[in-house]
Amino acid sequence: FRIKQDVVPGIYTSVWFEATKEGTFQLFCTEYCGEGHSAMLAKIHVLPKDKYEEWLSNDPYKGLSLIEIGQKLFTAKQCVTCHNTDGTKKIGPGLGGLFGRAHDFVDGSKLAAADENYIRESILNPNARVVAGYPPGLMPTFQGRLSEQELAGIIEYLKSLKQ
Repeated sequence: FRIKQDVVPGIYTSVWFEATKEGTFQLFCTEYCGEGHSAMLAKIHVLPKDKYEEWLSNDPYKGLSLIEIGQKLFTAKQCVTCHNTDGTKKIGPGLGGLFGRAHDFVDGSKLAAADENYIRESILNPNARVVAGYPPGLMPTFQGRLSEQELAGIIEYLKSLKQ
């Protein structure tokens, strides 16, 4: 597609383009970026407008905001079993006021303020940084179990929770 956008860890970026051909296209990382470079692959599916509209009409979250998607998933994915939506502890930490809050981890490291990247990491790789006071291994990974839309919805929902 003759487009390139650099990405930087911890910073959200976006890019826009208009595809001129239909089909499925393989995307590759365009420059050596370190460990995992060869695994940085993606596919893009370009559909005619009518097929795209059909795909959109089958969206189970059609008409919902990201926060509403996240709230729906928080219950559906059983997050409520281990986490409260206020600041009180349960099996896992309370998530009210999570966004922007400092955290101490079992390995002695600290996080000045929880952001979107921390929340994403906690959902996809929950043992990467375990909050102090909780044993490692309790939370399952949701890697491969959530779409990007669902993950963004949960992140926005957690950001909206007040303590």
